[in-house]
Amino acid sequence: MDWIPTVSEWHGPMFLRIVDALAADIASGRLVRGQRLPTHRALASALDIDLTTVTRAYGEARRRGLLDARVGQGTFVSETTARAASDLPAPVNIDLSMNLPPQPVEANLDLRIAQGLATIRSEAGFSAYLGYAPPGGTTEE
Repeated sequence: MDWIPTVSEWHGPMFLRIVDALAADIASGRLVRGQRLPTHRALASALDIDLTTVTRAYGEARRRGLLDARVGQGTFVSETTARAASDLPAPVNIDLSMNLPPQPVEANLDLRIAQGLATIRSEAGFSAYLGYAPPGGTTEE
């Protein structure tokens, strides 16, 4: 079993402590999109709690958009779950506004752009960059 939540850091009912730990682990990058989570029974056994508590926690996490359940396959971190832009490891300024950048052969721009996007996707995912900029720009602009 790959993931066991640290519920001692959270307060409230056990099922909400599990959901809060799950959300925190997703935000921190400990859990990644598409990662399979323990079965209800395995997590209940690992935490020494009732099966219905885990079922309730996973249900609440699905309601919040943190998890996806696939019949016969298991429970997974939602593919649409992403860290907020403020939680990203380093600010990344992306400006793809130029339609046709100059392309000297030695620049190998196609490969460099593909590598840059792959790095962004693996570190933070694209969802955090899909929102609109604040009206009037940011203070850095």
